[in-house]
Amino acid sequence: MILHDRSTTLTKLLDRCHNVSSMAGTFSKEKLKSYIEETRYYVLPLLRKAKTIYPDDADVLFVLKYHITSVVNSVEATMQFEH
Repeated sequence: MILHDRSTTLTKLLDRCHNVSSMAGTFSKEKLKSYIEETRYYVLPLLRKAKTIYPDDADVLFVLKYHITSVVNSVEATMQFEH
């Protein structure tokens, strides 16, 4: 499991942060919806668990959560506005 290794956990979360930052200009609408759903279902809970397991990284994890959530919410709002 990813959470058993701090480096793996942080790498996964940093990668997702980067991917959500660039998804709006490159993903199709269907891919956006799928990626957002996956992020909400798997990645955000992973972030919450990581904060408990790696309290020394709480500040970094907060920034990652804030950024990922902000981008995901913005992309969702934009997609709803386009309808």
